[in-house]
Amino acid sequence: MRCLALADALSAAGWTCAFACAAETTVVIPALLEGQHQIAQLDADFGDEAAALFRRWPQGCDLMIVDHYERDAKFETACRPWAQRIMVIDDLADRCHDCDLLLDQAPGRREDDYRPLVPTGCYLLLGSRFALLRPQFAAARTQALGRRRESPYMRQILVSLGASDPHNITRIVLEGIAQSGIDAAVDVVIGAASPHGEGLRSLADTMAQAVEFHAQVTDMAGLMIRADLAIGAAGISTWERCCLGVPSLVVTAADNQNLTAKELARTGAARLLGRSDTLTPAAVARAINDLAADSGDLLGMRERAAQLCDGRGTLRTLCALLPTTRARDGNVVSLRLALAADTEVMFRWQAADQTRHYARTPRSPTNDEHKAWVQASLGDPNRVLCLVLHDRAPAGVLRLDRAEDSDIYEVSVLVDPDKYGLGIATAALSLGRALFPGARLVAEVLPGNAASHRLFKRAGYRPVDASHYVSEPRPMP
Repeated sequence: MRCLALADALSAAGWTCAFACAAETTVVIPALLEGQHQIAQLDADFGDEAAALFRRWPQGCDLMIVDHYERDAKFETACRPWAQRIMVIDDLADRCHDCDLLLDQAPGRREDDYRPLVPTGCYLLLGSRFALLRPQFAAARTQALGRRRESPYMRQILVSLGASDPHNITRIVLEGIAQSGIDAAVDVVIGAASPHGEGLRSLADTMAQAVEFHAQVTDMAGLMIRADLAIGAAGISTWERCCLGVPSLVVTAADNQNLTAKELARTGAARLLGRSDTLTPAAVARAINDLAADSGDLLGMRERAAQLCDGRGTLRTLCALLPTTRARDGNVVSLRLALAADTEVMFRWQAADQTRHYARTPRSPTNDEHKAWVQASLGDPNRVLCLVLHDRAPAGVLRLDRAEDSDIYEVSVLVDPDKYGLGIATAALSLGRALFPGARLVAEVLPGNAASHRLFKRAGYRPVDASHYVSEPRPMP
């Protein structure tokens, strides 16, 4: 599912994506077949997989993404002649990789965990802010967090233990909910191919709680918005729950989930139920009743979970995958989403006389006003606030504000006055265009600002009147 979220985002950004996977993958994840991506069943022997990829796509690829716990540098090196760049998704840090980028969304992951395992210069995307989620979760975040602040009670429980749940942990959880005696409705998500559906429904018929089953769910965010408590594994759904501030009881179903589970417990974003192979209904019942009796911790858990993931990890990853763009001095110009830690440097640029001279509001903001603006911007689902990097050092800001319910973005850019004349703003506008190729980009430039008029013309924007420019969507391949 994390690869599907990334592939959907890449496709929206103009890429053509394909999956090479085992035959059973599409049974467990039927959403793969329902999407727009090519699917190839890779049934070659382990040592022949690279050659099989060559045969299936002889033209090669711009980017190969490897997400497999049993593949390492040997396989990736074999694919080097075929793939221009290689990205690895991992969360174990237990083997060497030959890759250009590596993403590990486990919280608490450090660069030292991977530096001995990857080539020099590999770009590491680490931590839960890079969690690869579908856009529905970031879009629902404001609504979900607002609802949770209004309700301190546990009226609705969501149970989701993964698409396959081969050991039927869902049954143990439902038995625990029944034993708890809690007065709550229950939503249960099961995989379309689950062999346990009939037995689970029979159990639900004996429970005092109202239980509703959901298979092949397309709106998981909607189920999470109404949940006051979720019970699930420490996989990708962890970050979906955190994004929407859902308090959780977490089961570890695999070794690769241990680090995430420990960090969730350490930060107080969730409570741990333990390993799936030792879980009992009594333990589930006890945890539910303990949390129901502690409304203060329930509320606190919501806030702490929401701080771990904002739902924009896929967009952060897209920024890392943008084409290489250089300033006039030859140094690379790149984008990354702004962080709260960037507030001070952005304030210095915003307050500079050169910046205010042609701003819509000539008065410089106060430090407190700027802090409030940054905080609001980072939480605004319709604003993309990027730091522009020059040779990986902060050099400016690119902001794209989406008009409500449209694919139109207003663009603004500013550069550190100490770096004027290097073509950084032109490069930043080019990257912004590549980030949203299907959007219509508009910009307002005050009539007297001759330098900015030249800038937008150089960047390919078309003037529509004395103060406004537009860049039309790029045709999709």
